[in-house]
Amino acid sequence: MIVGDIEPILASIDSGDVSEVSILLQYFEWESPDGKEGLVPLQEVIAATDEDSHPAYVYVCKNGLRFVDSTVPQSEEELALGHRVYLDED
Repeated sequence: MIVGDIEPILASIDSGDVSEVSILLQYFEWESPDGKEGLVPLQEVIAATDEDSHPAYVYVCKNGLRFVDSTVPQSEEELALGHRVYLDED
């Protein structure tokens, strides 16, 4: 399944419709610290909120890269981290 939003994936997992999950994150050169684009498996997804209580997510990749998915804040320091909503235990 290819989606541009994590919420449909999380809803499928929560509903029990999906029994095995491996989520890949595609990122582009302007988003990565090394200036290269890539496709990496996610280790975990952490729910968060910004200072205006808008929802956000932090994606933690298996290769150690971390990305913020938020409408305004661009760093984890600007978010109130919540709970883990996805964990790849492999």
